[in-house]
Amino acid sequence: MSDLHVAGPGCPRQEAFLRFLAGLECDRLYLCGDVFEHWWHWGDRPFTQYAPVVDALSRFSLAVLPGNHDWLAPEFFGRVLGATVGVDGVLREDWGGASAVVAHGDQADRSVGYGFACAVLRGPVFRAVVDRMDNDQAWRFLGRLTGHGDVRPKPTLIAAQLAWAERQGTDFAAWGHTHAPSSTRLGDRVFVNIGDGVGHRTWAEFDSSRDASDRLRLREFASPLQDRA
Repeated sequence: MSDLHVAGPGCPRQEAFLRFLAGLECDRLYLCGDVFEHWWHWGDRPFTQYAPVVDALSRFSLAVLPGNHDWLAPEFFGRVLGATVGVDGVLREDWGGASAVVAHGDQADRSVGYGFACAVLRGPVFRAVVDRMDNDQAWRFLGRLTGHGDVRPKPTLIAAQLAWAERQGTDFAAWGHTHAPSSTRLGDRVFVNIGDGVGHRTWAEFDSSRDASDRLRLREFASPLQDRA
């Protein structure tokens, strides 16, 4: 799952995600970044606004990748809930005897502007500033900072993501970030852009019991999610 952008009590995306989790059974749940609109934690205490989501996720075996909105999430989920986390934002796994790679997908964005923003926001000075805030102060500050942004797909970045997936040399690849769900087959290899929970309501499922070409596929939430306000 990727790019749900849940945003606390009253957020329709968070409510829909909780309903989805209540009915989900799986061997492992992969959170591929930007699951949260903005994420921060102080030791073992994350935003109180996300407490129901953290509680719901605690029953799953998790793998958590950093997004550009919730880059600190793997640090918390790995330490507190024992989640598997990737190396440099990428997770390589064996899925039923096949090789797979999972990431948020922003690795493909090599633009100077994006690189600069990531360096600043993930740097020690920014972290020290937010660490001095309490829960509500940080919630308001990060909420203004992230805003709701432009989630329209960017064709050049989508193409760069697919090229990145091809270079990994794996049988399967899954990522998000661009809010553009798609499934691409190159011979026996299958690459999936997970999409989002903002406008498309999509997630990806891997089922090793299916034929190889159909093991990784896009699915939709049972109940619609509203677009971000």
